[in-house]
Amino acid sequence: MGNRDAATAAIDEQREIAARVDTRPVRAAVLSLEGTLAAASGEHDQARRWFEDALDVLVASEAPLEAARTRLELAATLHALGREPAARREIEVALATCQTLGAAVEASRAQEMLARYGARAAHPAEAAEGPLGGSRGASWRCSRSSPRASPIRRSPRV
Repeated sequence: MGNRDAATAAIDEQREIAARVDTRPVRAAVLSLEGTLAAASGEHDQARRWFEDALDVLVASEAPLEAARTRLELAATLHALGREPAARREIEVALATCQTLGAAVEASRAQEMLARYGARAAHPAEAAEGPLGGSRGASWRCSRSSPRASPIRRSPRV
């Protein structure tokens, strides 16, 4: 439990920073950390929601490499949930982005994930134009009512 406690403390610290700084990249970092902790705890459906929220913020922030990295984390979570087609789509979009950006380490990871999940990569242009190539349209607000509560709150989707 020591590692989980340390991770929770780190996330709490990031939440406090996010409450003060309130920028998209910081919010996305907190959301990704929440997703990572949830996934490590076996709470894959909750992790999926955190990663999707982080991805929404990163796409809106025009941070393609960070979005690609988050897509790979989301894909691993989707795979754990048995949602293979969705996992493959996220990997393919991430791979296309990484190849475009010349991010060899991340592209290699995406290719390894596709091989592990038993799929061939789509042509990068096809993947980037896929249904998950853009933002999911979430809206965001920051709640600072409780110092222990996450300052990141997701508004309902319309």
